[in-house]
Amino acid sequence: MDKIANKETFAVLLSVILLISGIVVMPAIALEAHYPLSPDDTEITKALDYLRSAQSDDGDIGSFGTSAWVVM
Repeated sequence: MDKIANKETFAVLLSVILLISGIVVMPAIALEAHYPLSPDDTEITKALDYLRSAQSDDGDIGSFGTSAWVVM
């Protein structure tokens, strides 16, 4: 019975350690990405240029569903 309890305790502790490390490490990784981006950044201008090229004269980008997704 002690071996089973030890395995369960180990599993719980490992889960807690992984959860805490994920909470600590993920924001640090996000900070390295330099977000939020400014409107003049290359990624933003390229995305806007692509959307302008895909947009028709009436503002539609593909089907209704695609246009709704682009708006979101």
